[in-house]
Amino acid sequence: MSLESAPLDAVDDRESIRLGRRAVIVAAASASDMVVNFPLWIVAKRVSAGLPLPPRGELYKGSGTLYLAMGPMTVVADGSTTLFERALLDLGGFSQRAALACASMASGVAGALLVGAQANCPPPLPRPVSRRRPRVSARGRSRRS
Repeated sequence: MSLESAPLDAVDDRESIRLGRRAVIVAAASASDMVVNFPLWIVAKRVSAGLPLPPRGELYKGSGTLYLAMGPMTVVADGSTTLFERALLDLGGFSQRAALACASMASGVAGALLVGAQANCPPPLPRPVSRRRPRVSARGRSRRS
């Protein structure tokens, strides 16, 4: 394997691994990344905002949601990489390396937009409706305007 063909050989190796085994490898790698990098990211954001360091119990707050969103996001990105790469190769004018690079960029965007944005920015909760009746003054008008 030459240095120039290394990424393409890695793609060929990726195809030879069963889907279930590949999913376990990606899940384990994502979990280890989350364990190491998530607290560092939280501390960096708080320090840059001028906030004090968080208590130990808050270092991993929100990491579960992000971790669970990474599974579907990876599936979308992985599947769309294959689709985009095939489409670019069918169009012609792209080498396999260029098609893979373009497909990887597009699939990252697809995964982030289709899954990541919804996991990190859930829709706002509806505002609670006030059940209190407005007080009426002696003139018959509501004091709350």
